[in-house]
Amino acid sequence: MSTAQEAQDYARRLQDGIRGVKPGWVGIFDLREQVPVTPEVHHELLKTWGPLMQSQMARSAFVMPFAVAALQAQRGVDEAGLPVTFVTSLEEAQHVVSGV
Repeated sequence: MSTAQEAQDYARRLQDGIRGVKPGWVGIFDLREQVPVTPEVHHELLKTWGPLMQSQMARSAFVMPFAVAALQAQRGVDEAGLPVTFVTSLEEAQHVVSGV
């Protein structure tokens, strides 16, 4: 995703995907292939958090390519109180969303 338009398209697809889900749903988002984004694209992606939270997501895991990126992202969501954990492997992500 390299343009604001692509980010808006992604946000639209995400909103369509969570429409009608039951409260308490969990999700794994694999971002290991995601390249660094511009501030403009980042701004568009941040807009997706509102619909995710309104959908009553119980918990989610975002798989990041690097530990440093995961730690930096985790700081931001911890401050916001979001039910999101950033990890670096699918195994960790599965553990997070299992609630164990």
